[in-house]
Amino acid sequence: MILLKENLTNQSKEQLEKVLDTVKEDHHAIMFLYKMDKQKYSKLLEEMENDILQKKDPFPKTVSNMYRVLAGWKNRYGNRYSQKMIRWHLLQHLVKGLKMA
Repeated sequence: MILLKENLTNQSKEQLEKVLDTVKEDHHAIMFLYKMDKQKYSKLLEEMENDILQKKDPFPKTVSNMYRVLAGWKNRYGNRYSQKMIRWHLLQHLVKGLKMA
C-alpha cells in the first residue's frame, strides 16, 4: 500500500529500506498506544478503531506524535498521573526496542 501511495513500482534497495523504516515506526507508534492504560485510553482507542472502519487513518505515525496525543488526552478520570505513566511507558518501549535492535 505504501509503495503504491509513493508511486514506487521499481524500487531501489534504499527506497525499500525507507518504506520499511516508515512501516516499523508506524508499528511502534500503534504498539505504544496498545501498551498504555486500557482504562484511561479505551475511548481514544475505540474512536481510532472506528475511524479505521470509515477508511480514515487516525493513528499518529511516530512514537513521539503518539506520545503528544496521549499526553493531551483527557478523560473522565482526569490527568493526575498520566504524564508520569506515559513517560514510564515510553521509556519501557524504547528500552525494549533497543534490546530488539
